[in-house]
Amino acid sequence: MPRLDTRQAAVYYLLKVLRRPASRTEIVKMLFLADLELVRGGRQPLFRWIRWYYGPFSREVLDVLDALEELGLVSVDRVIDIWTLKTRKIEYRAVEASDNALGVLDDSVRLAVERVAERWRSRGLEELIRYVYSLPQVCGKKLGEVIELE
Repeated sequence: MPRLDTRQAAVYYLLKVLRRPASRTEIVKMLFLADLELVRGGRQPLFRWIRWYYGPFSREVLDVLDALEELGLVSVDRVIDIWTLKTRKIEYRAVEASDNALGVLDDSVRLAVERVAERWRSRGLEELIRYVYSLPQVCGKKLGEVIELE
């Protein structure tokens, strides 16, 4: 089992503690909230964020998800629209693996991820998006503008 870097471990841990499949949009928004928790605690954010069509976005999160898929640590379910044959939704789920993969996570990252997962595990995507859009770090940002968390 390869040892993950901090960002890979944080994303994998989020999926593990959610205990359910999560869409890309959910994962991105929850990681944004985890980064906010880290910054409030005096830590550096894990990802760089910009304002995009559905709020805060980081291409780095998608790159990490791709890497986790290649490592076999997440299963991916692509929901295809039967009329257009285009992917309508992509959901990820953590595959059981050795906790050794998570050894790189320090307590502050682990706690931030757990808090976000606990709060949003059973809530809907629309509520999550509304909440994230309401945050002062996101409000008023133009499309493509960098979101500074520090």
